[in-house]
Amino acid sequence: SHLLTFYFLLSPLLMLGVAPPTPKELIEKLEILVKKELLEEEYVRYARNIITFYRSVRHGEIKDISGEDLDRNWDFAFKFIRRMEKVVEHLVTK
Repeated sequence: SHLLTFYFLLSPLLMLGVAPPTPKELIEKLEILVKKELLEEEYVRYARNIITFYRSVRHGEIKDISGEDLDRNWDFAFKFIRRMEKVVEHLVTK
């Protein structure tokens, strides 16, 4: 879910000494991982898409969610979480 994804991503940032971001700062903080060559830009796009979709649903801008939209965002979240797991593994073994 959105919150699980958000809190999971905090682990690598905290391991690097970055203060926990607010939801509005999330993408900016992910760019730190990109600059340190720990995360590819593709995963920042996934996070941006997930956040945009979540906010649109939450604010009533999207009222009907198609199976295609749900599958796409689920796929983004799954790929993002898998990649963040690898970032954490890398930082732990570093």
